[in-house]
Amino acid sequence: GGIQKWKKQEGDKISAGDVVCEIETDKAVVEFVATDDCYLAKILFPAGTTGINVGQAIAVTVEEIEDVSKFTNFVLSADSTTSPIPQKQETTPSQPQANNVQYPPHQSMPMPALSPSMTQGGIQKWKKQEGDKISAGDVVCEIETDKAVVEFVATDDCYLAKILFPAGTTGINVGQAIAITVEESEDIAKFANYSSSSSTSTSSVGAQKSTSPIKNKNQEGRIFASPAAKVAAKESGISLGDINGTGPNNRIIKADVLDAVATAKAAPVATIIPPITKTATTTTTTTVTATPITTTTKISTPSSVNVNTIPAANDSYIDIPLTNIRKVIASRLTTSKQSIPHYYLSIDCNVDELLKVRSHLNNLSNGEFKLSLNDFVIKASALALRKIPTVNSSWNETSIRRYNTVDINVAINADAGLFTPLIPNADQKGLRQIALGVKELAEKTKAGKLNANDLQIGSFTISNLGMFGIKQFSAVINPPQACILAVGTTEKRVIVKTDSNGADSFSAANIMTVTLSCDHRVVDGAVGAQWLGAFKTYIEDPLKLLL
Repeated sequence: GGIQKWKKQEGDKISAGDVVCEIETDKAVVEFVATDDCYLAKILFPAGTTGINVGQAIAVTVEEIEDVSKFTNFVLSADSTTSPIPQKQETTPSQPQANNVQYPPHQSMPMPALSPSMTQGGIQKWKKQEGDKISAGDVVCEIETDKAVVEFVATDDCYLAKILFPAGTTGINVGQAIAITVEESEDIAKFANYSSSSSTSTSSVGAQKSTSPIKNKNQEGRIFASPAAKVAAKESGISLGDINGTGPNNRIIKADVLDAVATAKAAPVATIIPPITKTATTTTTTTVTATPITTTTKISTPSSVNVNTIPAANDSYIDIPLTNIRKVIASRLTTSKQSIPHYYLSIDCNVDELLKVRSHLNNLSNGEFKLSLNDFVIKASALALRKIPTVNSSWNETSIRRYNTVDINVAINADAGLFTPLIPNADQKGLRQIALGVKELAEKTKAGKLNANDLQIGSFTISNLGMFGIKQFSAVINPPQACILAVGTTEKRVIVKTDSNGADSFSAANIMTVTLSCDHRVVDGAVGAQWLGAFKTYIEDPLKLLL
């Protein structure tokens, strides 16, 4: 492959989900997305370099920022084809020697990172079966990410020799092999009995998660964990030594710490309800064993009670299995409320003029588009972000990153959960473009067809519950963004108008209340108020949106 462009420079902090560089393959230019938090210490191949072997180190990363300067003069040896930092050798699914069988040349198809925050995925459906020919551009399978169900498209021609995880399997780590492919059709049969020791994820049908610890220490006993994981563990009082790592090379990432915290909190309050069996005896003794609680419970049923009238315990509730999407939503929202110092600012906007302009423009559309109030909110927010750029920023621990583009995520609810697809360069789009873009994203969200580009994290988010009649609410910030705007419904209110002579008069007006949730580390109260003032100006004088 080749390096077409570096999106990160030496010394930059890299967060999980960040695009590090653009890699030119033999088929297309692909973004290389980081799967963990680190710092870019040394770029080994500048932009424009081609002919880099697969597996050859292209950069050096470190966990601590103070280590960056130590790699200023680092040079990769000519015969090195792997990472310059020694690592423990591990057996991977792509090079098995099961039962001393020598397999012909083949490639492992890894679980791809199809969204910025994805660490695990699931196979919802295989579109290709073992023995099928795969051409570049074919959809191989449907993968359930932390955001949506995404089609996995092949980038090369090959044959599908072995499927390692059947449809319905969940909890597969990013980078873990999900299938084996070969170049020659005659090699397919040689993989009929192939099995990978690494293919041990949790299946949605009857499989149990392994409780054996995953080794994440080197020979000196050092625990490999990302900086974000270390901070989360320290704040939660959790020992990293007790956590199973699911990141690259079994490294502990922040999601592992959050899972451990959730497990620790849930265990002490576990409630075990033994079943009531219909027997002739009056006493039923049931022993229920659960980790980490073992309980022996005796239930005495008087002989005069008709047990047929007692509902079975499992008839009183239903446990709905968590999808990857729901798990990530829960994790991200919990992290946001626990780690971001939220504060809230609200303002009322008179939308009488906006409603008139909207009606007029819709009458001129000839059915080509239909503007909603939310389209005006998106445009007004984008222009306010351009006017007050401090709000168009994010917190980076060692710096505040101010974005040059205005990219707005719009919250859309679907059966699978809450999604925030992206409207890129919203400040440069007209109302018609925004309306058509939002309509397309809403349709793709309902159909579960959002792709990785649709799910990129922008610089600002809008959540509108006005269509449900909600007057006002406070939204949770979408990290790493600094702000989110919560939009309520419009309602008729009596307002007071004062003329030039100081005389007051009363009239009715359509009022919309919006609330801005701010990260106090990035946006001070006065700055948030300035942004709302700019937003209110655009909303109440909508002709300014057309300039």
